[in-house]
Amino acid sequence: MRSILVHADRSQASTARIETALDIARATRGHVTAHVNTPIAAFVAMDPLGGTFISPEALAAAQARDDELVESLSATLSNEDVPWTIETSEADVVDALVHAARLEDLLIVALPSAARDGEFAAPSVGALALNARCQVLALPAAGRVDWSRPAMVAWNGSAESAHAVRAALPLLKLASGVEIVTIGDEQPGFPADAVLRYLSRHEVHGELRIEPSRGRTVEESLLAAAEAMGAGLLVMGAYGHSRLREIVFGGVTRFLTDAATMP
Repeated sequence: MRSILVHADRSQASTARIETALDIARATRGHVTAHVNTPIAAFVAMDPLGGTFISPEALAAAQARDDELVESLSATLSNEDVPWTIETSEADVVDALVHAARLEDLLIVALPSAARDGEFAAPSVGALALNARCQVLALPAAGRVDWSRPAMVAWNGSAESAHAVRAALPLLKLASGVEIVTIGDEQPGFPADAVLRYLSRHEVHGELRIEPSRGRTVEESLLAAAEAMGAGLLVMGAYGHSRLREIVFGGVTRFLTDAATMP
């Protein structure tokens, strides 16, 4: 995991994202790219007759603030022992991050709960998970990944969960332990013990836990299990069902990206 892209803004939660990127880069001898986005579309308004115009004063002020952010980040990163670059964009934040992440190993963003206010709204984790060609690490407002805690892998035997395990392998190696959690009334399409064998071949020794649902939904059971074990990281595949179905009916991905209190 040598190439790490992190979304940077002026929010307090951004500091934790940068520090997490640096932690991972040190452990994997990687490179950190901080991405600062000023979406021009946010400054486009429509008049009652259907015309559009840009507020040049508001846009200039936002760009000036982001220039200050770039200078501040440069000063901070110059004191670190990790190679780094800073890039900027003006497109929609999701489009910009997806474009920038095409040759990245990891994209670090905020969970919705980490947004302080409207100015620092988090980009859609679901949209990034669907469209970015790398794994996405989404952090809560509480901050960095605590590598002294175990990582929990949510396993249901799907191709999405298998992909998540493979993609997260460098992160699983950093955690103090790994627990594979399957909800008891799920019907895995691929046996959970196969995950243990796969991880052991990469010198990651995990434990399998089958959790009863106790009348809860799968997503509620997974979150309860992660909180009970004090997980420092939750690894899961995204959108095993279609995204439209999850938007209409809800689902594990949507629930956990909204409710998770850990990375």
